[in-house]
Amino acid sequence: MSIQEVLSNYHNSLYYNEKWHRLAIEGDIECIVNIGTDFARSEMMEYAVACWQYVIDSGHGFAEAYSNLGVSYYYGNGVKQDYKKAVQYYQKAAAKGHPFGMYNLAVACENGNGTPKDLEKALFFYRKTSRSEERRVGKECRS
Repeated sequence: MSIQEVLSNYHNSLYYNEKWHRLAIEGDIECIVNIGTDFARSEMMEYAVACWQYVIDSGHGFAEAYSNLGVSYYYGNGVKQDYKKAVQYYQKAAAKGHPFGMYNLAVACENGNGTPKDLEKALFFYRKTSRSEERRVGKECRS
């Protein structure tokens, strides 16, 4: 399914945003990621996955797309469940500093899903997530 076909169904999402739709049609990558999230929130997972996969396949290293696609593979939402693929996407998101990517990678390491069980690695990513969130909250408080 092409990204144009996916975007043509966005008006069926419960969280339709006209501005994001227009910008996504014009090629705005962040809006395509956000529309994917809207599709997911509307339980339209095949469209959500298509948005995030498009962003990744087009060479845009958008951390949120990696993290969201990882979650889809971890739980089998819109795709066949595959812990190893999930971990691969979490690793890419974590490498870009995405807090949810780091957290989800920690959970996978703790439970041994898609990667060998490694509590030290899990703790490393839990701590890294915590520090990342502390910095984010600190910035918000100073604004």
